[in-house]
Amino acid sequence: MTHEAVPTDPNTVLHVEALVAAHPEIAGLRNYEYFRTEATEIGQPALKYPDLTRESVEALKQPMEQALDQVRRQIDDPKTEALFDAIEFRYSELFLMGMARVMNDKSIPDAERAEARDWFKLASENLYGAPNKETFDGLARKNVLARTEPQPGDDERTAALRRELAERIGTIDPTEYSPFAPNAETLQRMHDLIHERYDELVDHIEDDREYDVGAMIEVFRVMLDKLGATEMGWRAEITANSANLGVAAHQRLVEVGERKKALKGSVLKARGVHEAGVHVERSLRAERAGWAAAAYGMNGYVGFEEPLSEAFESAWNGKFASTGEMYQVIAGLTYGFDNHAPRNFPEVYDIMWRTNALKPANLPVTDESIAKAQKLAHNQCVRMFRGTDMLTPGINYLKDLSYFGGQQAAWNVLSKVETQDDLDLVLSGKVDLTRPDHRRIAEAIAKANAT
Repeated sequence: MTHEAVPTDPNTVLHVEALVAAHPEIAGLRNYEYFRTEATEIGQPALKYPDLTRESVEALKQPMEQALDQVRRQIDDPKTEALFDAIEFRYSELFLMGMARVMNDKSIPDAERAEARDWFKLASENLYGAPNKETFDGLARKNVLARTEPQPGDDERTAALRRELAERIGTIDPTEYSPFAPNAETLQRMHDLIHERYDELVDHIEDDREYDVGAMIEVFRVMLDKLGATEMGWRAEITANSANLGVAAHQRLVEVGERKKALKGSVLKARGVHEAGVHVERSLRAERAGWAAAAYGMNGYVGFEEPLSEAFESAWNGKFASTGEMYQVIAGLTYGFDNHAPRNFPEVYDIMWRTNALKPANLPVTDESIAKAQKLAHNQCVRMFRGTDMLTPGINYLKDLSYFGGQQAAWNVLSKVETQDDLDLVLSGKVDLTRPDHRRIAEAIAKANAT
């Protein structure tokens, strides 16, 4: 199969980009922001989503449909086509939001809410990938089943907790699955390349200093200056009612939640590489080349980009850290992959807090360790059940699964990176480099940025 060359002229202007500029969320929708819940007691399902309303969905739907209609009539070059695909993917995520709203609206007839639950599950699986039983079996045998086995030195409380955990799980099948890890040579080479590229970006951060929210904002503002992002409208700001540290490319924003815990400088350096070095720089390079879709994020890019930024962070630290294993476990427990009936939030939470409490590093079991394990399990389960009514068995919001699945793909791409020019390609747009159509766009962005 042959492909036409992708144009690299950064001066190409699309009429629809004015609409996207006025409503950037239509090309950069983050539906999980509408799944934020009211605070509940630890272990209790969150049943209210204040931001998930008919009005909020409709406010997004109208400009998104208008943009899709405009782009559909203008598809005459790869940039327009890419933008159409990006907006269409967000429109599918908006559909998921709509089904979540109906599912959680008790004024709607039960039959309609049940239909919405079915559509939510189907959309979640199609957008982010369905959970995999073999992956669950491998991770659950390591992280759950192994913690039910009595160990020398167990006190009575620990032994009782192991029995309670065993009673709550079904049969986890044997499997040959083994988690991915990059080889040592790739990890070391990426460690060297990333330090060469980013040492100066983070050299204003003191390793041993504790950085609170205000100090983190100043740190990221300096990084944005160094990247040339500030002159393109990027900023760093505190976000209310949040503990998140992240990037909203469609808003040209690095956001630090007002509840974010202080970070030690050495940790903040790695997060700076993750957030500014990957998320911001990929968007910047695409915007400079005139690729709006790749600046906001191509359709389906998230399952590659977040694992890529995690890989950069691991490489910076010189130590591979697998992320998202417990989300795979939660999904498998929800779906009943342990030869058990599907479960809801309270049932999965009961398993997860015991699993967390029995992690070898957390032993012996104490009141304090149990409280920490319950808080962690609550947060883990909320992430996987957000958007749902949390009481219907067998339904998850599966976005976090795509991150775990993408880490091997990200490291496979990095295994072929030898030079800074190779890194330039990796950082050229918010794309999934395992997809040929996305890779061609990254190559065009890299070429435009090199001139």
